[in-house]
Amino acid sequence: MKKMQRLLTPVIDGTQIIRKDVDELDAYNWSIDRLSAAENSGRNISGDALDQLILCAKSLKYDATEIANFLAYNSTVLFSTENENKNSVKSRPTSSYSVASTVSQRL
Repeated sequence: MKKMQRLLTPVIDGTQIIRKDVDELDAYNWSIDRLSAAENSGRNISGDALDQLILCAKSLKYDATEIANFLAYNSTVLFSTENENKNSVKSRPTSSYSVASTVSQRL
């Protein structure tokens, strides 16, 4: 279960960051004037929140794929009863790429 915790930590952290950024953007009513920055003036606070929101959303896609691969690879161990574990041969997905591509298509 330590592996699962290691996989879930970035998702939990990313979710907290996204919530904070969305709250900040909501405070500005997602105003285009606040979201855009003039080339000479540098980035403003809400622009940074939007950039961070986009980066977190992209990383969550990767993190979800990692979790899906872990679950697919270990599904027989994680989701079977004790009797099923004794009587069945453990099957593994033939390719983690196929699982990853399926998850990516759904996201």
